[in-house]
Amino acid sequence: MTDVSPNRLVRTACSALAVLALVACSKQESTSAASAPAAAATRVYVVGTDAAYAPFESQNEKGEIVGFDIDIVNAIAQKANLSVKFVNTPWEGIFNALNQGDRDLLVSSITITDEHKQTMDFTEPYFDAYQLIAVKAESKVARFDDLKPLKVGVQTGTTGDEAISKLQGKNSANIRRFESTPLALKELEAPARSR
Repeated sequence: MTDVSPNRLVRTACSALAVLALVACSKQESTSAASAPAAAATRVYVVGTDAAYAPFESQNEKGEIVGFDIDIVNAIAQKANLSVKFVNTPWEGIFNALNQGDRDLLVSSITITDEHKQTMDFTEPYFDAYQLIAVKAESKVARFDDLKPLKVGVQTGTTGDEAISKLQGKNSANIRRFESTPLALKELEAPARSR
């Protein structure tokens, strides 16, 4: 992973905002937003996020949505004199919420893929992420291919889900899909007899 200073992250993110594309905006929305710059200062942009992926986005004890992605969007909005409102949106419906116009943009640790680029516009990447495998300490798993015969938990619809589906087959009985990554990790922590 490349070391990037917080100041450089904010500068990169702010320059990306110049075209009003805060992370992931629907292609349809980005066209109309760019044609109405005067309305940008008074409009409140609704930001969808699945607040279950700390430290990027989560809810604090007061129920407020906080995290790295939230800080980035808030810094951009402040610099561009925009108002934003964050709405916790389950991952399974987050892209539909954007496409239907219920959300103006998304910030939720979204991986930029060719498929996503067909329906969304993205800022320049501001974080390099990699797929990782979480296993129990005594596990013999050393590389991705070691997962082929094993039961694997993933968050539904994520790039992790796509990766294991390619390895084991989309309908493999060994893939257990969860609503969130924390739920998948709780299952991993559970004693084997309760699974």
